[in-house]
Amino acid sequence: MINKLDNWIIINPKLYKIIVLKTCFLLTTFNGNTQKLPELGPKIYENTRILENLIRTIADKNVDKKIRQNAKDQVLELFISDQCKIQVMSKRMKKPETYSIRDYLTRIYTYGYKDVNIEWKYINIIEDVKQKDDGFYYGKLRIYQLFEGTGSRPYKDITEKDIEIKLEKKYIESGKKINDSYFEVRFGDISVHRLLDDKEIKEIPKPKNNDMKLVKP
Repeated sequence: MINKLDNWIIINPKLYKIIVLKTCFLLTTFNGNTQKLPELGPKIYENTRILENLIRTIADKNVDKKIRQNAKDQVLELFISDQCKIQVMSKRMKKPETYSIRDYLTRIYTYGYKDVNIEWKYINIIEDVKQKDDGFYYGKLRIYQLFEGTGSRPYKDITEKDIEIKLEKKYIESGKKINDSYFEVRFGDISVHRLLDDKEIKEIPKPKNNDMKLVKP
């Protein structure tokens, strides 16, 4: 899936944008307080990989500038709003720094390294999706981000980050009847959990499965 998306970004950014905006998934009716939705996890993973792919494209100086700029616009459409915050951390920092999503994208677009690679090693679901008072559903993912910059001052690290997700339930109507429903997924703030040291890198836990539970309050 990722390789095909890579090709779509380079060959036809407009087609890729349509694919991103149309990503959604059907939700079956509740049969109790908690229901496992096997189709929910894989779709969230898929959207997260799309986000990773776009971020990697923006940072990659070997990609055409117009395509990188187009990827920036697509990332913004995947977030709840352009006011969402993203934290960064490096070995040179004493604590995480926080940027708006727009400023973060500009930051990775203009890095001073010769080449930049950003890769998300694993995606773990650490909080089940729950409905809150505003009627929307929220959950949380954890990813392990590999950052590598080459040039006169090469740098490499792995940061453990948490990604908030928001799911808005929408309904498919036919006449006066509701035939089905689906969720649109959006990303919220991305925070730094910790910066891994070299010894910890080998201990990164692999995700156990793709299942998420949807829990009613």
